[in-house]
Amino acid sequence: MNGTSKILGFLILFMFLKAEKCSEQNENAAQDMLVNQMKKEIKSQFDADFLSEASLHEHGKAAKQKLADFADYLRILADSSLLRPYREKAGEMISNLFMSDTVRIKIISGHGRKDHEYSIGQLVQSGLQNELFISRILFDSVQVSRPFTPTGPDSYSAVLSFTEKILDRRDSTAAEASISRQINALITREYKIFASDTLSVWVLHLGKIE
Repeated sequence: MNGTSKILGFLILFMFLKAEKCSEQNENAAQDMLVNQMKKEIKSQFDADFLSEASLHEHGKAAKQKLADFADYLRILADSSLLRPYREKAGEMISNLFMSDTVRIKIISGHGRKDHEYSIGQLVQSGLQNELFISRILFDSVQVSRPFTPTGPDSYSAVLSFTEKILDRRDSTAAEASISRQINALITREYKIFASDTLSVWVLHLGKIE
């Protein structure tokens, strides 16, 4: 009887381990299928040799949104009443919006409301050091003044126009100072590693502000 019990025990253990192995294999197969499906979707949406007119139009709308996001993050960065971690995160998000920290932009800042030029890196540092004084900034009347056009085999560029305003402290609907601006927007092809494959994707960033 003891021998039979041991054999039954071994059989149950064997069946359990086999079921676990099959379950693990099925799970791995399902994960592989999911990864392959994601690859196909990414390739169909992003891995293209050129961008269609419809896609470029959508990138134009996305560039306008990125400019609005920049204004929002800039207000947070310049607000000395906020905790530093929030302001540091806003600075990080600003850096991510632009091609690099060396991109130069012009903006109204300082107590004298003068036109200043910064690199993105300098702008973020000035904000964290409470040197910007632009917490009431607004980017208004944003338009795509020159649609995206090819600038090379792996890049497109566009120009957006807008009005930079510093709102009056006593009347948030009135501008204390304003100036007309232009900002470059750029789409470039970048190569990303995804699940052991290299995929090319089109990435949108903001460029210089004049």
